Amino acid sequence: MTKTPKKTKKPITTSQPFAGIIKLVDGKKKLKINSPQFYQAQLEMFPVNTPITLWLDAHKLKRSAQQNSFYHLYKQMIANETGQPADGLHVLFKGKFLSKGITEVLGEKVRVVKSTTDLTKLEFVEFLERIEVLTGIEIPSTEEYNPTHW
Repeated sequence: MTKTPKKTKKPITTSQPFAGIIKLVDGKKKLKINSPQFYQAQLEMFPVNTPITLWLDAHKLKRSAQQNSFYHLYKQMIANETGQPADGLHVLFKGKFLSKGITEVLGEKVRVVKSTTDLTKLEFVEFLERIEVLTGIEIPSTEEYNPTHW
């Protein structure tokens, strides 16, 4: 008695996201891929004549690693001046400026706050400015923190 070979499903192949920018070329909008080599590598994953779906998503620039490091420095400055722990200040700032509302969990009211990692670069700058107004402690100069990434 011979076994009938099982039909195996082909794995669904999904590419990794790649970035680009919409440019105006000769009066028409065109997509300029940031890394044509990476884009080509993604295409190579698929056999010829494979139907695909392509979608575009407007990308908001997330706060940078430089901004995050700067925030920790600024938060520590505030901690040194106020005598409050930096972690406590972080909780205060998030609760005051990044609150998305109140929800109820197991009968308890809980504040829902946005993470600083979800902020865009502009939102992060506004977050720091609100902290400055609240604390009265001036935001230090960003000159030494590579302001081109701001």
